[in-house]
Amino acid sequence: MADLDRFETWRPVLAALRATAPSATSLSWSGTATASSMGGNAVADGARADLGRDVMDAVTALAQRLAPDRELVIEAAITGTDARVRCSVLPPEVEASFVVVDAVTLRPGTMPRPFRSEPDRSLDRPASPGQDPAFVDATVRRALPDAAAHTLEEIAEFERVHAVTLPDDVRSLYLAANEGDLKVGDEDAPVFALELLPIGNPSALADYSASARFFGWALNGTDVARVDPGGRVQALAGVDASTWLPLGTDGGGNLFVVDLAPGPHGWTGQILFVDHEESLGATRIAESLTALLRGDVVDEPRAEPDRATASTHQNPQRTPDQLVGPATQVLQLFEVTSPVDLAPLAGHPALRAVSAEDGSIADLAALRELPALELLRLSVRDWTTLLDDGPLPPQLHAALILDDPGPARLDLVDRLLSLSGQPPLHWHEATGELPPPVLPPASPRERRRWWQRRG
Repeated sequence: MADLDRFETWRPVLAALRATAPSATSLSWSGTATASSMGGNAVADGARADLGRDVMDAVTALAQRLAPDRELVIEAAITGTDARVRCSVLPPEVEASFVVVDAVTLRPGTMPRPFRSEPDRSLDRPASPGQDPAFVDATVRRALPDAAAHTLEEIAEFERVHAVTLPDDVRSLYLAANEGDLKVGDEDAPVFALELLPIGNPSALADYSASARFFGWALNGTDVARVDPGGRVQALAGVDASTWLPLGTDGGGNLFVVDLAPGPHGWTGQILFVDHEESLGATRIAESLTALLRGDVVDEPRAEPDRATASTHQNPQRTPDQLVGPATQVLQLFEVTSPVDLAPLAGHPALRAVSAEDGSIADLAALRELPALELLRLSVRDWTTLLDDGPLPPQLHAALILDDPGPARLDLVDRLLSLSGQPPLHWHEATGELPPPVLPPASPRERRRWWQRRG
């Protein structure tokens, strides 16, 4: 990373920035960047300025070369021909949006509680009584006569390694084929076809795991798993060979899985749909593989995840103790008419995330009385007040920051890192001179007026 301290490293970025407003006497930009994107705020002579494509190309090229897998925070300023830039390569524990640093992971490597959920393996549910291995075998062999298949020994080894027993119709499928496009319905059916995957496919297990579906505390920290209203599906986060076994894809990035750890009212071997656009959970679509191949796809209602979220924005007339029930996990305090007293929520067993606009909480110390609290999103000012008055709430996993994109935000990031036993951000700085800006030629109309004024 030594190159980040050299002015020549930054010259293409600064030159592109200079070119966006060549007539400005002062120009600055602060923001974030990765190898494929950037964002931030540019100011020219005190007014907001638009960044050109050349700036983005220069910044992303630099990030691709020097920090391809990391996020950068960058501050650049040009006054006349003098230019300076400072940059920090963010550690994995610090998250940034397109503009500013958003979150600090106080316990490195942790994820929100829904992403850490473990299955209840004591339920030991049977397979669906409607499964028909002979039907599955005949259907698959007819559709995919030349497909590769697994052997009995390979299936037995998989079951031994993962301590599972496959339903008979799923075993029948793998003995007939472990690859190929299998049509399961008409083109207008809810499920038309699936691209079969070999048993325990490593790529699918990695791509749809809980950790792969988690994109950081800022983006997923308040996500709540959907709960199957019939108690058929456990509220898990991602796939695993011993719980949700990847069966095939729909060609659109979504996954079909065999449920080997169903809920108390489900069947072992029921088929679930894992939506790539959702970060948690899966939806039951058939009571067995046999039912799926027969086109017997279920369309059952799902409980909405916001039932576990309480928001004053949506319920402005209700106080938090009226909004928050025993199972509420997330509390959002926005657009409140007066500061809210959280004292009545002390000891709440499930409330794990609180987001609050600046000044929305009457006594910030009440946050330390929430034993399940793992995520807290506050303004820079409220964070400062909370930390000045006492320690970090000991149960916190992540701190998120609202508003104030200025230096105070980065100072707070360093303070949070220090309080959680992590090193502060390391900054690279470079200064130098740029050639005088090349001003665009005046238009003929402007030149004519100038000549006329001289005459």
